[in-house]
Amino acid sequence: MAEKIISQHIKLEPKFFSPPSGAYNKNTLLAAQKLGYRTILWSIDTIDWKKGSTKDVIIKRVLERENLRGSIVLMHPKKETVKALAYLIDSLREMEIEVGRVSDVLY
Repeated sequence: MAEKIISQHIKLEPKFFSPPSGAYNKNTLLAAQKLGYRTILWSIDTIDWKKGSTKDVIIKRVLERENLRGSIVLMHPKKETVKALAYLIDSLREMEIEVGRVSDVLY
């Protein structure tokens, strides 16, 4: 059902599966593979869902990392995340890191 909804909105078929909370086991990986998905996780967690995750805290959690090139940053549609996003994108571009899609990193 999620695949159908995503496809309708972005006009592309999803190719990746990111398990909720990053929790998976052999069966999860096998099921995703059988459905034609590549299972992925993130390398930076903004923990933006947690109480106290302000714009500044989210920015720090991303930018304090040493090597950001090729990172997958986990973010959720939260108010403070939205506030942090423009600053993060500008900061990454200043470091000559372009923001892209997961497929840009994995293929």
